[in-house]
Amino acid sequence: MSIYATYIVARWDRPLTELRINNAIEHLVVEGPYSWARTDGWQCLVPEEVFYAGDVIPPVALIEEETRGPVLGLGVESSSVWHVAFRAGRTVRRVSAGAESGYPVELEHAMVQSWGHQNWRMRAAESLAGWAAPFADVSAMGLAAAMEAPHIFAESKLDDLKRLLTLVPDRGHPWWSFGRATTVRESDVPGAIYAVDGFALRVPGWRPPVGEFREPGLAVVRTVEGWRIWDRVRTTWLRDSVAELQTVLLDLAALVAARGWVRSTPT
Repeated sequence: MSIYATYIVARWDRPLTELRINNAIEHLVVEGPYSWARTDGWQCLVPEEVFYAGDVIPPVALIEEETRGPVLGLGVESSSVWHVAFRAGRTVRRVSAGAESGYPVELEHAMVQSWGHQNWRMRAAESLAGWAAPFADVSAMGLAAAMEAPHIFAESKLDDLKRLLTLVPDRGHPWWSFGRATTVRESDVPGAIYAVDGFALRVPGWRPPVGEFREPGLAVVRTVEGWRIWDRVRTTWLRDSVAELQTVLLDLAALVAARGWVRSTPT
């Protein structure tokens, strides 16, 4: 997938390729591994090109008018900037952030203004969990944790958010094997409300060894008590709960040196 991507997730009794808004595309080509459809009507459409007036975020309100059901819009802009859009009541709410300098700093300020609080991720997560409530029991704390985790790639963050929202294909679909070796099932970690393998995260001063991405490693986990580190191989905790994610990431950096990780060059 390119560094720009648009996702539409919706429940409809017709294929999302038949949406009227797709008429803006001369030749609609669907990204196979990323697009999917379930028997319960939930689908995800990922076109090869960014469209809808050049915005990576699809017009969720317009799509809802046609599908007459809940719609989640997502977008990737550069390798680390991500966007989510959904309608809360009559208002379309947007969540945006990134790991790079410059533009994401502006997004951070915009999110504080939009959600009315410095801890805007929790506010946004509560709203998103409320949006999902008619079809899934979702932990707002888990969603907020996924938003906060410093994913290397924006696609990974959006995949985790969709997974927590239960908006992913059935097991066995190529989506589960295509580049998702770092996916951690919360049910495999005691008390986890969100879990992500360290391979998927930006660890200060370190990068994983080449060729080791398919091996399970150390998972960063959010529980009700706080952030922890879980050894996926030995199935044991390596870190007691702490409130700050940055503290756990520093602990993770100290652990990965003995596991073949290499020093990264500052950019």
